Amino acid sequence: MRTTTHALADLVDLQRLQRMCDSFAAAGDIGLAVLDPGGTVLVAAGWQDVCTEFHRVHADTLEACRESDARIDQRLSDGLHGPHAPRHVAHRRANGLWDVASPLVVADEHLGNLVTGQFFYDDVVDVAAFRARARRLGFDEAAYLEALAGRHGQRRGRAVVARRAPRRPAAPHRRGALRRHARRRRRRGG
Repeated sequence: MRTTTHALADLVDLQRLQRMCDSFAAAGDIGLAVLDPGGTVLVAAGWQDVCTEFHRVHADTLEACRESDARIDQRLSDGLHGPHAPRHVAHRRANGLWDVASPLVVADEHLGNLVTGQFFYDDVVDVAAFRARARRLGFDEAAYLEALAGRHGQRRGRAVVARRAPRRPAAPHRRGALRRHARRRRRRGG
């Protein structure tokens, strides 16, 4: 891999790339983004409310998102030097959700990453940890848990890695439990 002399944003039409990602995100019901090696989000589609309304808005959680973006890029960059370069990496983000990313390489230059995700890859969702984060950061706890409830589960995450669609919705009993909890909290006013 040689030193990058080009920028992905200079080589592709970002508006067309955005439309393409919008279509893929809608068809696959999963978030997509293309980031440059510096972590700048060039296009994003299908991102979850928990990310757009909470994690990418609050200074502390935004910093955690940026650190996760940098770790993903570093893991992909490190893996490109060798005969067994990874096709993708799965990464648990600092804010608790998972992404799967693949490097975008043009003429032997790592110009960015295609990232898909914002899902749960584990069977167990630590609702108490998310509730504690909401309280610590001053998020509306019920709204935060409701946004979190829309996340895809383990089957969706494994399907992304395997490049196939899941046969049925992911972990509906877990999403339902989160939604019921969020509704109860709203009814109680807290």
